[in-house]
Amino acid sequence: MSSFDAVRLTERLRRRLVLAHRDRHWARRADLRRAMEHLWGLPGSEGGLIGEPWIEPAFPAEPGEIGLRELARRGAFPEELAEQLDRTGAVPGDRPLHRFQLEALEVTHRDPRRAVVLTAPTGAGKSEAFLLPALRAAWEAEAEPGQGITCLVLYPLNALVNDQVSRLERWLAGQERLRLLHFTSETPEDVAEAARRGIADRGLHMMRSRKQGRGREDHRGRKVTGPARAPDILVTNYCMLEYMLVRPQDAAFFGRNLRAIVLDEAHLYGGALAGEIAYLLRRLCERCGV
Repeated sequence: MSSFDAVRLTERLRRRLVLAHRDRHWARRADLRRAMEHLWGLPGSEGGLIGEPWIEPAFPAEPGEIGLRELARRGAFPEELAEQLDRTGAVPGDRPLHRFQLEALEVTHRDPRRAVVLTAPTGAGKSEAFLLPALRAAWEAEAEPGQGITCLVLYPLNALVNDQVSRLERWLAGQERLRLLHFTSETPEDVAEAARRGIADRGLHMMRSRKQGRGREDHRGRKVTGPARAPDILVTNYCMLEYMLVRPQDAAFFGRNLRAIVLDEAHLYGGALAGEIAYLLRRLCERCGV
C-alpha cells in the first residue's frame, strides 16, 4: 500500500496557493510582494491564507491467512459456492479474506442464529462480510416449496438496493441453485411488463417480475401451478417489506425457509424509525414462524 507525507503535502499546497495569489494580486514593489507572501503563508491560526489541515488516517483491514477455497476444504464453506464465486471473479478462491470477514464466517458457521454487527469504512469489505455468510446459509438450506424466501437483504433506500442487486447478480450468474429477486416499486408485475420495459432475461438465477417471485410464472412468463418456489434471496427496502407482509398475494414470500436477515446501512436507523424497523423484523419472524 502506497503512502505519502501529509504534512509535507500540506506545506507544498500552501506554498502553491500563496504564489498563485501573489501572481493574481501582483505588486510592483519587491518588499511588498515579500510581505504579502509572508502574511499569506502564516498558519491559519495566525491569519494566514490557509487553515490547518484535518488529517484522518484510513487504516487497511487486517489481512487473514486463508481464502474461500481453504475454508471449503475445511468444511466451513460450500465447495460449489466457493467455485462459483471464484469463476465469476466475485471472490477469488485463493485470495486471503480480511480477518473480520473470516470472523463473520466463523461465528455464523458455529452458531447460525448468532447476530453479527459489522462496522467499517466504505470500501473495507463489509458487503463480503455479510453476503458470504448469507449466501452460505441460502446455499446449504434445504428450502421447501411454498415456505418462502431463505435470505432477506433489507435496505433503507432504493438506490442502495439497486447497487447491491447488481453485485449479487454478478456473483450468482451462470448457476441455477440460488435465485435472486429485486422487489421494490420498480419491479414489474409480470414478465410481459418486464419485456416491454426492456428488462432482459438474465437467466434462472435472476427473477425479473413479482409474479415470478410469487411462483405464478416462470422466467419466460408461462403460468405455473403447484407449490410456489419463492426466490432464495430477496432484496428490498423496509417500506416494501411492510406492504408485502399485509398483502395476501405476497404470502408466498414468507415461511419456515427463512435463515438469514441482512440489515445493511443500520447506522441510518435511529429514533422512532429504529423502533419501527425492530417491530417490522419481529413481525417478519413471527409470520415466518422462526
